[in-house]
Amino acid sequence: MDLTLAGISAFRFYRVPPQVLALLPPVAQARDYGRRGLYGHPLVGEALGGTPLTCLATARRQSTGARWINWTLVQGELPFGHVLDTDFSIGVTSPALTLITLGRKLSVTRLAMAAYELTGYFSVFCPSDEMEEALASNAGMLRDSGVRSWHRVPREDGRRGDLWQRAPLADLDELASFARVNAKLRGAGKLAEALSLVNGVVASPFEARLSALLTFPRRLGGCALEGFENNRKVVLDATGRTLSNKNACYVDLYHPGAPGGRPLAVECQGGAIHTLARVALDDADRQVALRGMGIDVIPVTYRQVRDVENYHALARLITGLCGRKLPSRTSQFVRAENALRHEILGDWAHMFD
Repeated sequence: MDLTLAGISAFRFYRVPPQVLALLPPVAQARDYGRRGLYGHPLVGEALGGTPLTCLATARRQSTGARWINWTLVQGELPFGHVLDTDFSIGVTSPALTLITLGRKLSVTRLAMAAYELTGYFSVFCPSDEMEEALASNAGMLRDSGVRSWHRVPREDGRRGDLWQRAPLADLDELASFARVNAKLRGAGKLAEALSLVNGVVASPFEARLSALLTFPRRLGGCALEGFENNRKVVLDATGRTLSNKNACYVDLYHPGAPGGRPLAVECQGGAIHTLARVALDDADRQVALRGMGIDVIPVTYRQVRDVENYHALARLITGLCGRKLPSRTSQFVRAENALRHEILGDWAHMFD
């Protein structure tokens, strides 16, 4: 019987940078899942967070056996092309099927956050000390071998961080289509609901969190602001090009503004949000260029969002610039907002465990 990673184990697999996978040895025997094979393999301990693994079962009789495997059952015929091969003699569910199986143990809110990551320009992975040494000592070999590497984002203090930049692993429209076509799969309905909450393609956990707080419906604790676009490309005018020496820039959260008012750019500050190769501007140049075009720029820090009073002041400001007013803070909404903040402002690396 071949094993296929699903749920949280598949999600963790998709988080692993290619340069890390390239340094892991092959599984000694393709069908040896004991201590000499997969169970004791560095892939499990280094990349997948250890045991138990979550694996796919297509029949109830499969859901028995090794105590270090948790089975997730998908009954009926599997969607074609949604079990993929790996270089480690095991399979992995596609991003779409991964989200469906992952979502069985997550709230809709956290499933939306997981979808933000797989469809976004980032991944979160923290190598062990041993892997850090291996990455450093094999940097030249990895570069010369042509391994498609992800870019590691340094922390604000310059230390190595756990945020990596890469191309999106899934497309929002394709995920929504998968959930719609496979509506009979258990979990497809929850995935469809979660995807309806995803506002667009983001480049960091911070952008995903701020998007949720501003755009989620009030029943889920958000400000229910419509019209925001994530990573909106803004073509700069002559003044902007002169100030920035660029032709365009990307805005983290763009809003056309209140009727008759100025457009709004909400910019997430810190964490190397703006280092994407797709057109990066220095924060100062970016803000001057946008303001020169008549766009209001609101820089937001994670500290402001974490602090409840600061966040409420920020929400009032942004809501007003969008031509809206914050509805009254009923006891029902306060409970929903507190729940939303609790779910999305914790440790992103372990949010989906």
